[in-house]
Amino acid sequence: MFASALAVDEFLARLHPFREEPNANYASVTFSLASMELICDPEEGICDILGGTVGFGDTIPLLGLMELAERRAS
Repeated sequence: MFASALAVDEFLARLHPFREEPNANYASVTFSLASMELICDPEEGICDILGGTVGFGDTIPLLGLMELAERRAS
């Protein structure tokens, strides 16, 4: 229940920024039930692997990669 509540809270924070800090400081949020703490990691910039394919949208094959193409029965 805590994970789902945290996900909804994160979604609402992205739609209606209500935090005192920018949302960029909360790119990744991890929680520990053992120590009862939230660990927040900031955005680190553009991903080296997928950076060139961001914003392509719905393409065939997916992301321009043949290994992600749908196989058709012959």
